[in-house]
Amino acid sequence: MSRDPRKHHELRTHVGDALYQRMLREAAASGERLSEIARAGLSEAFAARDVLANSLRAPRSIGGAMEVVPLPLLELEQRLADQLTVVDARLVRVEAMIDRLYYGLMLHMAEVPIDARGARSASAGARHRAWVEAVDHQVGDATSAAGPTAAERKASSA
Repeated sequence: MSRDPRKHHELRTHVGDALYQRMLREAAASGERLSEIARAGLSEAFAARDVLANSLRAPRSIGGAMEVVPLPLLELEQRLADQLTVVDARLVRVEAMIDRLYYGLMLHMAEVPIDARGARSASAGARHRAWVEAVDHQVGDATSAAGPTAAERKASSA
């Protein structure tokens, strides 16, 4: 068996729709080709499997306790924490953008007469619910991890 790292072997396989869709999303998000996503995923899976197998075969004792978290997993945890920091910074920017947009809207909107506020408030509430539902629909599965959608909140409050 050749172990030349420069040599590449073609591999063909079939995957289910859910995995294929996930790989397509990963490829679109990273700008890589589907084959690169598959190669990286397989490499990471086998590396993780090796790390876990090695740590379970030869656990080390630290201060009387067994260490079961190998260094590569700690490095992965740090990379994920760094990525979450970047995501958090982006969310802060989005929040600032929304605040600025709201200020601009308030700057250009006329004051509502007192006798029209009830109807205006009801209309605004309905338009807001429709907007939130449209956002939930556009974001799709990403909202399932973040909590209930507007439709789910509406159904539970009824």
